[in-house]
Amino acid sequence: MVFKRVLHPVGQGAFFTEQFYDESGKVVNNVVYDCGSFTSQPNLVEYEIRNTFEKNAHIDLLFISHFDNDHVNGLMKLQSQTKIDKDTKVIIPFRYPYLLMVMDEDYPMLASFVMQMFNIGAQVVGIDENADDNRLGEPIDIGGLGGNKTLGGKKVIRLDNVLWYYYPFMLPDQSSLQKVFEGKVKGIVNLDDPNEILTKRKELRNIYKTIGKTKGGVTKINVNTLFMLSFPAVNVAYNTNIWHQLNLRGNVAPTCFYTGDSNLKGNGYDVVKQRVTDILGIYSKGTKVWMMQVPHHGSARCFPKKMADRSDGFYECGFVNCNPWHWHPVFDSSIIGDFTRNNKTLLLVTECYHSRVEVIAELFPQNKRDNDVDG
Repeated sequence: MVFKRVLHPVGQGAFFTEQFYDESGKVVNNVVYDCGSFTSQPNLVEYEIRNTFEKNAHIDLLFISHFDNDHVNGLMKLQSQTKIDKDTKVIIPFRYPYLLMVMDEDYPMLASFVMQMFNIGAQVVGIDENADDNRLGEPIDIGGLGGNKTLGGKKVIRLDNVLWYYYPFMLPDQSSLQKVFEGKVKGIVNLDDPNEILTKRKELRNIYKTIGKTKGGVTKINVNTLFMLSFPAVNVAYNTNIWHQLNLRGNVAPTCFYTGDSNLKGNGYDVVKQRVTDILGIYSKGTKVWMMQVPHHGSARCFPKKMADRSDGFYECGFVNCNPWHWHPVFDSSIIGDFTRNNKTLLLVTECYHSRVEVIAELFPQNKRDNDVDG
């Protein structure tokens, strides 16, 4: 099996894809993390979508880090090019996903997309860090997500090919406004019933507006970011190539840690590092993180200096998806100096086509590789 990850050059936004090919070269799994951009080239995301997926290619997993337009405004284009259906799992950082349908004034693109998902029967799964069953255990097969409306923040998802895992989670201390909102509406509506939510849209909307933080006329109660760790199973061997104007090759695990628009200053970096390290120790024999996303497009207010420290040892190669000239958030060019001084690799993924990053790895069961080597 061949694994391919692409960090697409869409400028100020995010569009990351992972695909799995069988021995005949057929794509058997498609995974997407975010799909959107604020770019000077308005058709750039659509171009990347069309050049990545064949018409009606099925999307198995779609992770949405958060609800800002530069991370979601390409979702409708993604849906028009691919097949998103009842077997697609959409993972979002929100406890009750269908409430997004009443937030159309604040998140119009995402609300419209969630409505579409509801209409076609796709499974929209929210992450709940406080779930009763939020404990480690056997990985959940992707097919087993069908009956779940929420997923605990310590649950690992396994693809059908059993060679690859995904670990989505949030920082639990970021959800205080959500909890207040949920507490007030629980007695009014069944939050897992999309039809009931729509019938009481106006009432729910009024509660939402009184609780949420208002900035620039937009109400926001979702301040979470969905972190996502993508990594090989414990019994997988790999040969990996990485292209980004330079060609890196070697027997490295193509593990990647996506951080969205999180703020990892303070103790945030240490918290997520410990959670990821624990998961890799349990499910992948301590495999190291090879690639890690610099948070929030390289914003100085979200970037912890220790992340560029070579002696940190948590991950090997950083990447930042940004337009260096965009006004919000402002990309802090001093980050480049931080990485350079510490002799640590930083990949800039901008609007330039040649800034795209491609990771291609051959995956096979460990025992098969051992047999091949012995022979």
